[in-house]
Amino acid sequence: LDTSAAGLKKTYRFVYDFAVLGGTGTVTLTASDGALPNNFVVMNAFIDVITAVTAGAGGTGALSTGQGAGALIAATLVAGAPWSTTGVKATATLLGTVATWVKTTAGRSPTFASAVSDVTAGKFNLMIEGFTSA
Repeated sequence: LDTSAAGLKKTYRFVYDFAVLGGTGTVTLTASDGALPNNFVVMNAFIDVITAVTAGAGGTGALSTGQGAGALIAATLVAGAPWSTTGVKATATLLGTVATWVKTTAGRSPTFASAVSDVTAGKFNLMIEGFTSA
């Protein structure tokens, strides 16, 4: 089954791992299934924090589809939710809430942006579900 065809639902997995990507500024997450294609409609996204993300005092983290800054998780203190504990966490893009969906205008790779203080540890998976629109 060709899941790249328009209209077919697909799930993409991306990984942030401090040990591999570091924690300064904006980093592109490692793609397990390739980048999000042009005209991809993000219907749902969530993170699974494997190792709590930590940073220096006042450090923030934001998560984007690559389409717009903070589209999935706006800049939030790393010392708090959703970064500071392990487990599955919701993002701003919610299944069934069309107003929160994001459509790419080019091929995109999600990013994690740290600010104020560098990230010092952490690992999470980002799962993005959606479909390519014609």
